Amino acid sequence: MFVDGELCQVDPRFASQMQAALQSSRSRLMAMNLGLLESENTMVSEITADGVALLNLDGPLVRWESALAANYPVLQRDLQKLEAAENVTGVVIVCDCPGGAAMLCGEACASIDAFSKPIVAYAAGYMTSAAYRLACHCDAIYATESANVGNIGTRMSVFDRSQEYKQAGVEVVMADTGPVKSLGFPGLPVSDEQRAFLQSWVNRVHEGFTQSLAARGLSADQIAAVSGGQWWLASDAVGLGLVDEVKTLDEVVAAMSSAAVVHSADRGSAQLKGEEMSKESQAAAAVPEVEAAAEVPVVEQSAPAAVSAPAPVVESAASLDELRAACPDASSDFLVGQLDAKATASQALQAYNAELRQQLQAAQESQEVERVAGGPAASGSQFQATATSGGTAGGDPVAVFEKLVAEEAQACGDRMAAFQSCVSEHPETYAKYREAVASLSPGGAARRRRRQVGRELVRTGAAE
Repeated sequence: MFVDGELCQVDPRFASQMQAALQSSRSRLMAMNLGLLESENTMVSEITADGVALLNLDGPLVRWESALAANYPVLQRDLQKLEAAENVTGVVIVCDCPGGAAMLCGEACASIDAFSKPIVAYAAGYMTSAAYRLACHCDAIYATESANVGNIGTRMSVFDRSQEYKQAGVEVVMADTGPVKSLGFPGLPVSDEQRAFLQSWVNRVHEGFTQSLAARGLSADQIAAVSGGQWWLASDAVGLGLVDEVKTLDEVVAAMSSAAVVHSADRGSAQLKGEEMSKESQAAAAVPEVEAAAEVPVVEQSAPAAVSAPAPVVESAASLDELRAACPDASSDFLVGQLDAKATASQALQAYNAELRQQLQAAQESQEVERVAGGPAASGSQFQATATSGGTAGGDPVAVFEKLVAEEAQACGDRMAAFQSCVSEHPETYAKYREAVASLSPGGAARRRRRQVGRELVRTGAAE
């Protein structure tokens, strides 16, 4: 849909709301630029005691930052902060959104792919068009029973008012530099060539949506069956492969809390704004305190009903197998050091996370130095040689693709650019990577990415 100059992936039933969202977003952006409003917005509505963050997508999505409409800039910034916050173990994107602007949707999908903690999407009402595209990049999609899911597609329209102008006796005289330059100008007819251009442009933009559907694991036949613009109730969407399960939001949050228990040691010393840990909770979290890398601003919530704190759990020194399970890909020196220190699994995990944060900071500082110094980027031919040597046959497809991205990122110094380059240069390898990740449980997929984030600055993403 073409709404006030915006190419959109939005349910047409919400065209007027999209128009209003665009106007309010632009007004707020102007006010921010004039210094009349604070620029720090958030769509995070709550972080539970178990560290599950609820990130709300309400209403049409716009591409400018706004406190009055769901938008891509705040979504991406919130994900970055939730990634860094140690009191957050997973995210549920709670969606009541008909879609929105096509521009920046692909970049937002990349941010979701780059998120290393468990992340699922939940359709609390509408999850259509661009909103569903975003959900395709989460670990799983759940929905309430009456949710509307689908309306997959991309749409663009202009108004041909040439007959109206002609009847009013008005002739528009236009001087331009090409047959498409004045497309959509009031009073000018839309030519066949311009119509063909519009359709080709819509088809090109929609390729990104198709890639997102494939990233979720839908086959070509499944994609064709759901790409006609229809929408379905949640139970029907399950049968079409668009939704994994029909659940309540409480059930999804509870499942996320259980899946995130591996992070309980990290959360032991973390607190939300306005909350104080009880003495019992502090005793239960008797592990070395690690300073939080970042704190996510959240909407103040009313105090929950008092819950009895669990009895402190006394852990014994971990075995080598337990250390390996708690700290995947840790070096032999690190594991031996933890054995010598008689560390528990929780203490080893905290020490490992601290070591990874130090590596991350050092790598970021190194990248900044290279950026300031204007270091050369790798040429396409150099990357092609590396990619060819990596191969795509045999082995773990996730490891193969991540190795390609890591090598390119090391060469060019830009993780996101490296990922997008690999998606473009190796579509078959990327498709196998997405298929392999989709076959993992949400927790397993996130743990795989989380290990890479700590060790190699991996920031996965998807390109349109």
